[in-house]
Amino acid sequence: MPTTTGPVQPSGPAPVAAPQAPPAASAPPSADRSAASSLNLNGAPVRLEWWERLGGFLLQFRALRILMRVRMVLTWVSLLIVAVTLAVSPVARTVLGAWIGCFWIVAVCFWLARGKTVSWGMTSGFFALSMPWAGAVGWLSFQVAAAARVPVSQTASQVVIAGVVEELAKLAPICLVAVIAPGRVRRLLIQDWLVLGVACGAGFMAVEEVARRLTYVLGNTPGLQLSKAVCPEDPAGIVECMHAHTFSLWPFSDAFPGPATYAGHAIVTGLVAVSIGLGRHLWWRARHHHPAFGVAMRCMALGLPLGVLWVAIVDHMATNSRSFNISWTSDEPVIKAWGATKGEAPWPIVGTTSSMAGSGQGRGWLLLVMLVVAILLDARVMRMGSYARSLSGPGGGPTAPQGMPGGVVGRWGADVVEV
Repeated sequence: MPTTTGPVQPSGPAPVAAPQAPPAASAPPSADRSAASSLNLNGAPVRLEWWERLGGFLLQFRALRILMRVRMVLTWVSLLIVAVTLAVSPVARTVLGAWIGCFWIVAVCFWLARGKTVSWGMTSGFFALSMPWAGAVGWLSFQVAAAARVPVSQTASQVVIAGVVEELAKLAPICLVAVIAPGRVRRLLIQDWLVLGVACGAGFMAVEEVARRLTYVLGNTPGLQLSKAVCPEDPAGIVECMHAHTFSLWPFSDAFPGPATYAGHAIVTGLVAVSIGLGRHLWWRARHHHPAFGVAMRCMALGLPLGVLWVAIVDHMATNSRSFNISWTSDEPVIKAWGATKGEAPWPIVGTTSSMAGSGQGRGWLLLVMLVVAILLDARVMRMGSYARSLSGPGGGPTAPQGMPGGVVGRWGADVVEV
């Protein structure tokens, strides 16, 4: 099983992931048994977590390995069935297009984060876990609305309750892993937080957008019938006419155009998660600076995730409070910011935050910038930690100390190479 930690040097390098070296063939049986619970890297003893020991134990059984192969075969068969369904059914093509778009966002972010330590299996697992969790979040929103005695159809429920509950609850899969595997979460790099956050938000968004498209295409309520009266009859035309979330090969676009936009759960949750990773990095770096400057850095480390989360909640509120009016003289609808709340934000601080933060514009580009920052900071951590670039491939692991390049020119030159 791989481990994910590194030796601690006097200069205080951050712990990063590194695979466990294969045991020597001449090692005695007692050494093999002790390696099941701990290992030794460069003189630093490291204890494996329970899930690592459990995984190593289960992989010893041939039946489990056979089941894993069967699962792989069933996965490819399922993909073939889905591909055929998409080819022959316009409704399935329109509805499942949202799932494909969300999955594409995760795949692109995973590929761009070149220095990550999380595997594709872990990332896709977060994506899959977030889909059933989306139903639980919907149930939780109903319970909060019932406790507040506010019908879910009212604007207060759709704007305030949905915005707060959903933005907080989407991070639950990461919190769950932090509880059952705290050591692994402590060793996540900044890029890992971004990738996992995007996966959590994309899984939630996949369920929400699939359900939205099903409602638009198959719904027969009076309100929908009136709105669909001016739309084309084909499923794709109905979805476009109803201004549902759109997806394209460019995954970082603002999904809902208008005076107040929302970049989508994948982008927004990715921003919140990467701010947590960046805050942890600032907290660690604070101890290497002057005490006064270190205090400022740790205050920033605490305030950054809270601030980004608040902006995400405000973006969600602004999107849910927009009003759409059909114009009989133009093909484009009339979109009003805060139209559902009579042209004003629920509270002045919400409106001020939305205005100062650009009303939701540019969140995709901001996530891309944060990814570049994460790559640079993680690369410096890895160089200071004396680890090879390949952390999980064959032959990866601890290497001779590399250290930081000398001088300002050397350090910035290394950063340019990383970018």
